[in-house]
Formats: sequence, C-alpha cells, structure tokens
Amino acid sequence: CIYATIIANAVLMGVEIDVKQRRDETELSEQLFMTVEVVVSVVFMLELMLRLYVDGWRYFTDRWNVLDFGIVITSVADLSVGLS
Repeated sequence: CIYATIIANAVLMGVEIDVKQRRDETELSEQLFMTVEVVVSVVFMLELMLRLYVDGWRYFTDRWNVLDFGIVITSVADLSVGLS
C-alpha cells in the first residue's frame, strides 16, 4: 500500500508540474493537487507513527528509516507552510 502511494504521488507530482508549465492550472486543479498532497502526507505520517510505535528507538538504527523520517517531517513542514 505504501509503495502504491509513493508511485501515485510521484505520477501526480509529474502531472502537476506539467500542468503548471503549460499554465493550464485552474482553481479546481490547484485544490485537487493540494488535497492529494494532504492525503499522501497523512498516509506517510501514519506509517511513520506506526513504525515508531512498533520499533521504538530501534527505528533510527536503519539509515533508510532516518531518511524516511527526514522526508516525512520536511513534507509536513512544507504542507503546514503551504496551508497557512
């Protein structure tokens, strides 16, 4: 499920960039992209919280998990700035 979310998010990011470059963006498409970004960020945050709950501090012993943690925190920070 997480891999599908990652792939779908990557595809939608590409579509969003394409729409913005063509200057075809409407208010509806902007809202759609923001909604998708919020949903994806929530899914990733839930995954992070569950893994931290299960693994505890051992979560941070794997470098991929540290990278994932940094990406999720950056995504949430970016989202909070974008929504304000």
